[in-house]
Amino acid sequence: MMQYLSGGSLTDYVKQHGALDETIAIKYIQQIGSALEYMHQRHICHYDVKPSNILLDDKGGAMLIDFGISKGYTEEGHQTSSTPVGISAGYAPLEQYQQSLQDFSPATDVYGLAATLFYLLTGKNPPEASIVLNEGIGDKPIGISDTVWHAIEQGMNPRKKDRVQTVSEFLKLMNSTMPTIASEVLTNQEKTQVLPQKLSSNLVDTHEQTIVVPKKEENVEYVDEDDNLSNSRRIFLAILAVLVIGCVYAFMKCQGNNEAIEKTVPNIETTVQESVQKQGAEQDVNDKQLSYNTSQESQEKVYDVVEEMPSFPGGQSALMQYLGNNIQYPIEAQENGVQGRVIISFVVENDGGISHVKVAISADPALDREAMRVVESMPKWIPGKQNGECVRVRYSVPVVFRLK
Repeated sequence: MMQYLSGGSLTDYVKQHGALDETIAIKYIQQIGSALEYMHQRHICHYDVKPSNILLDDKGGAMLIDFGISKGYTEEGHQTSSTPVGISAGYAPLEQYQQSLQDFSPATDVYGLAATLFYLLTGKNPPEASIVLNEGIGDKPIGISDTVWHAIEQGMNPRKKDRVQTVSEFLKLMNSTMPTIASEVLTNQEKTQVLPQKLSSNLVDTHEQTIVVPKKEENVEYVDEDDNLSNSRRIFLAILAVLVIGCVYAFMKCQGNNEAIEKTVPNIETTVQESVQKQGAEQDVNDKQLSYNTSQESQEKVYDVVEEMPSFPGGQSALMQYLGNNIQYPIEAQENGVQGRVIISFVVENDGGISHVKVAISADPALDREAMRVVESMPKWIPGKQNGECVRVRYSVPVVFRLK
């Protein structure tokens, strides 16, 4: 039997009461942070921290639920399960989109916790990770302290290596100018509880959808060292040949056979010079080949994340407007009352064109076909860039079908 939580989720609470006061929001974040620290100490990551997965009891205590996509890790940090990685738009960082959670990753939960604080303080869903990468989380709203906003920015840093790495570090940042909060909010009555089971849907309306993405196979690149070894071997043989010739020359000179020396010993300086020239010519060819291969590989490779992500002409709002204006709700879906969200994956080419369009998350065959049609007919995008060069980037957009 599971405990019944009458307070609903934090999503419900914010929708009913609006954005929370900073002190109240921090109280809830500290409680959930305490639960996450407990999990991380046992090498478990939640990977789906968001307001709809935080329930309130009748005493104001916050409880973290839904461990459906959590992962356990060994003490060395390696995953112990192959559970698919879920994605909740706005609360999932880039590494979740990339399926890069094979190693223990508390910083991923930090992102979800910081994004949850963003929602509690603004009443708005945080921007998706790709938008945060290019545009940041936006300007600080009035009424939020600089300290707390800075903590949110650090916790939602799109680059994992630059993000706050642990929950305790994030809580310290958040409370750096509020020493009284910690002692006030974590009373015995409000002790955070971790519920391992997901509650029945008739008790909790999550409002936010977690998309489960199939695990992506890793590509392992092998470096061929034959060229380097062969170059070193040729240089060694050239030096050895020079030494042998020198020894022969010295021996014959000692014997007084100057004529034999002139006939049998080639010009050492010329031989070495020719060898060096040959090595230089071969190296030039190798360098040109490497440059060509690198350029060709850069043009053919499809990136998941780049320094400048591709964008629809006019930005995200223009993309949403384009989708809204061009979607034609399939009649058969309307007649059957079918609705849902289709995730379409595609590649933005280095010239901005759209290719490799496919359904990543399906809702219904008719809806899938219409979503594919709209995405395939999109105008050229502004291509993504890596190291100043336009590159191919994999991208995905949600196409939502709702009946009025």
